[in-house]
Amino acid sequence: LFFFPLCLLAQKDYNLSLLTNVTFSEKITDVLGYVGPDGTEYAVVGAADGTHIFSLADPNNPQQIKKIEGGFSRTADIKSWNDYLYILTEGGNEGKIIEDIIGEPDQITSTTIRLEATVNGQVLSIWSCHNIFIDENGIAYLSNCGNINQGDVLIFDLNDDPEEPIFVGRSYFGQTSHDCFVRGDTLLNSNSVDGRFSILDISDKSNPIILRDEPTIYHSPF
Repeated sequence: LFFFPLCLLAQKDYNLSLLTNVTFSEKITDVLGYVGPDGTEYAVVGAADGTHIFSLADPNNPQQIKKIEGGFSRTADIKSWNDYLYILTEGGNEGKIIEDIIGEPDQITSTTIRLEATVNGQVLSIWSCHNIFIDENGIAYLSNCGNINQGDVLIFDLNDDPEEPIFVGRSYFGQTSHDCFVRGDTLLNSNSVDGRFSILDISDKSNPIILRDEPTIYHSPF
């Protein structure tokens, strides 16, 4: 313990330097860096009151160019695919999944949609979700969608119509997914409630197969 502060002082800065700082009065929930079709860089910031989009054309002077109001619930997670941003919200029955398309800096449009998933033969509208991961093939994986079973991972294909994703399957481990990551045909999943870690074979997206399901050392309530 005595030498611990000295170790912290000796850590490298990895050539990072602070350019500027933007303050918010509300809680920040997520942030995503995005590069538009014209090469303009953006910072997309999820907050308790909605989603803020900043142009970083001048990185020393970020300019907010749009705010997507989210009074019904807080922004939970943000990911991008091609020219689209997929913004998840988390809350009660009014929680939505929001799509946002980035065009030229002065052409940003948004629309609110409700995705649908087929569970046990029933078509259910999704109210809200906690996390989203999109792989390199345009397949989206949604974690802990509140009203769907016990929070399994729901799988959607974004390719045919990015604004109307097609439901293709879901996991069946019956546990609350906190977050997931996909590489190739393997899905890594962290369960938040019971503290388990799962590995699934998703070569058949309509029928994910559990390869390993183990308890983790760390258990987070969040």
